[in-house]
Amino acid sequence: MTLVRFRRPMPNPVDFTEIFNDFFNQAVSNIPTRAFQNAVNVWEDEKKIVLEVALPGIDKKDVDIQLNEDLLEIKVVKEETKEESQDNYLRKEFDFTAFERTFHLPDTVDPKKIEAKFDNGVLHITMQKKEEVIIEPKKIKVK
Repeated sequence: MTLVRFRRPMPNPVDFTEIFNDFFNQAVSNIPTRAFQNAVNVWEDEKKIVLEVALPGIDKKDVDIQLNEDLLEIKVVKEETKEESQDNYLRKEFDFTAFERTFHLPDTVDPKKIEAKFDNGVLHITMQKKEEVIIEPKKIKVK
């Protein structure tokens, strides 16, 4: 019996140009952008509804909150420009961040009693409910 060596077929030649193009196109398309949806917590109790919006790296001067009828609009626009220059070079960079979120408020919210507070990168919006809507829990006795 003769021993026959197995020879693997030669793979198709590799086109390194295509590999690099695929790599760089994918790398460029995966660069994160500044368009994002910030995390929002919404909670409610008998007297109020509270929105907590995470806005890390944002100053309160960049936050704009408006109430248009029953729509609460939260907008953030932050522009930052840095410029450095030395003998041989000039470097100028700018950063632009924008965020917008709209909430449809229920009829139970009193539009005159909405307050906003910015604390450690978190925007807290407290919306008091109308007096006639606040229902205190009532204990019902079982007979």
